[in-house]
Amino acid sequence: MAVLLQNSLFVHVPKTGSRWIWHQLLGHVDGAEYVGKSDAEAHWCPLTDLPVMMGVRHPATWLPSYFAHRNRHGWKPRPGWIVEGELAPLDEMFQSRIKAKDFFLTIANSPGIVTRHLQFWYDRYEDTRIIRMESMAEDLIKHMEDLGESFYEGSIRAAANVKIGKAEYKAQLTGEFTDRLWENEKAFFGQFYNGATP
Repeated sequence: MAVLLQNSLFVHVPKTGSRWIWHQLLGHVDGAEYVGKSDAEAHWCPLTDLPVMMGVRHPATWLPSYFAHRNRHGWKPRPGWIVEGELAPLDEMFQSRIKAKDFFLTIANSPGIVTRHLQFWYDRYEDTRIIRMESMAEDLIKHMEDLGESFYEGSIRAAANVKIGKAEYKAQLTGEFTDRLWENEKAFFGQFYNGATP
């Protein structure tokens, strides 16, 4: 899904705090308008020439959250996650009902797979403004100020107490794994983060 603002567009990226962001936009930004028809289109990305805001999350917390999310939904591919007729890279693994331990081991041995999975969103637009999940309110406010959006800053700051991630599957993420994951993915994520832990 997306939220159209007066001077920009926000696009939902799975498991990056995007649901919190679009609630703030729809509730506290003048002229914000939901673009899309249903939750089934949550990962649909409209083309636009406007600047685009979207969320990002450190791979060490994004990966277990995404695994848990897909596990809850029974591994069924959703239409928005099929890119040009093919499943996104991580979703191919889910077709075999992969277990957590095997999933994380496969990731550790697949350099760049998380980046390739997310490139559907991040490579789609010319002018992209990134909102890090670890500093959502600050990043969102800064981008909206820069883009000249009319919004209620106090209301967004008041809603900023967000817990990132649940404990489920985090036991799989040993220090060795997060270090290896970072080495595998830092070519992309290094522009937003400084190291293997968020």
